[in-house]
Amino acid sequence: MTSGQVIDAYLGEVAAALTGPPRARADIVAELRSGLLDAADAHRSAGLAAAPAAEAAIGEFGDPRQVAAAFRPELTLTQARRLALTLVATGPLIGLLPGGDLVYGLGSGWLKELAGYWRTGHDRRRHEARVTSHPQFTTTIDGQNIHFPHAAREAPDVLVSDIGDFSRKVC
Repeated sequence: MTSGQVIDAYLGEVAAALTGPPRARADIVAELRSGLLDAADAHRSAGLAAAPAAEAAIGEFGDPRQVAAAFRPELTLTQARRLALTLVATGPLIGLLPGGDLVYGLGSGWLKELAGYWRTGHDRRRHEARVTSHPQFTTTIDGQNIHFPHAAREAPDVLVSDIGDFSRKVC
């Protein structure tokens, strides 16, 4: 295989493991391609042939699934921003529909408040710090990589839910 084919095959594996908006995924793949080409050029300057230089660059980048997983927080944030913008754009329209605020089960006031919170009030870094303060684990179930934190139970009679907001107590 040529160096371009080696890099394209690797980027294809990374792209297959990425989830999120297509444009954001394409931007990440383009960024990775640029980095791989720069790394391969450095290896060629050091005396390697083109295909081995590309393979050495890929070896430096690591496993495609792990590279894709490293971009998961960025893609999640991109999706959250897109949702907030969609809510801001469509919230007022829902309020104008016949039947008032509770058409389709959402009040426009509540929707505007929610969108405003996501736009200006949500502190992702604070929540991220809270989640990462607990031990983190990964496992594979039916071919899907599952990431989960583990929080010790505060009392023997309190069940802590690890789904969604894992700090929510279910009694």
